Amino acid sequence: MKTYKLFKFCFYTMVYSFLFYSCSDPISTPPDIPVEELLSAPESISFQNQSLELETTVYLNLQPIVSKYPMVTLISIQTTDSSAILLNIKPKSVYVVKESNVWKSFFSSDKRPETEPFKISEVAREGPNWGPNIYVDVVVMFELNNKSYLLKASNQFIDAVY
Repeated sequence: MKTYKLFKFCFYTMVYSFLFYSCSDPISTPPDIPVEELLSAPESISFQNQSLELETTVYLNLQPIVSKYPMVTLISIQTTDSSAILLNIKPKSVYVVKESNVWKSFFSSDKRPETEPFKISEVAREGPNWGPNIYVDVVVMFELNNKSYLLKASNQFIDAVY
């Protein structure tokens, strides 16, 4: 009998955790930006003698227990010369562009400790099922001194994890 109660408790805990984690607020989405503006974003940008670029990893998480939105986008805003970032940069949102389609998202609350002083990294989850084995453009909106900027990485390969 104790085993059944333990199983039932574990089962309901997993179900409620999954529902809580997968629910999202449809009002909380990044601003719409026209595709033309996203695609015309610079691939590097300079502030106070520091040049920044965007590095990305985009993949589909195709492991057996995955939501219907498997795309994961990892981004790093980093200095081009690997010098420490001296600016107060705040990544706000990511835009993944496939032809004329745009997926946009805020970054996940997952925080990883920064071990490299020349980059700021974030992750966005639950993207569309695009690919794998295709190329997309990735654009990040970030804030610096209360002003928003766009930074782009072109032709980013969508890989898959099984």
